Amino acid sequence: MLISRKASARSTDLDIANFALILDYLGAEYYGLALAGVLSGDALSVDTNPYDHKVRHMDPIIGLLESTRATPVAKPEVVFPEGASASQTGLRELAATFEPLDLGAYPGAAPLI
Repeated sequence: MLISRKASARSTDLDIANFALILDYLGAEYYGLALAGVLSGDALSVDTNPYDHKVRHMDPIIGLLESTRATPVAKPEVVFPEGASASQTGLRELAATFEPLDLGAYPGAAPLI
């Protein structure tokens, strides 16, 4: 935890905005994969809303960074574990890995902005 605090204390608003953009890229990639993959019924409808949110977040974050003459981070190449999209269970396990990071990042960064 101490390392996390030290890194956070050095983070700028632009660093935080770029990190948020990376999280949205990752989330959009995941939810896009889930929507195009094996999900159906209720599981499919549950993932549609987060996908839309991730995609809608990107342009304002990019606009914010560009308005300050900062360079938005490039969309990273996302490679999920082999077989992660082969089943609904695999997709849910993958989400359980990165969603806590995504959800925890915002309250953690908010006091620093």
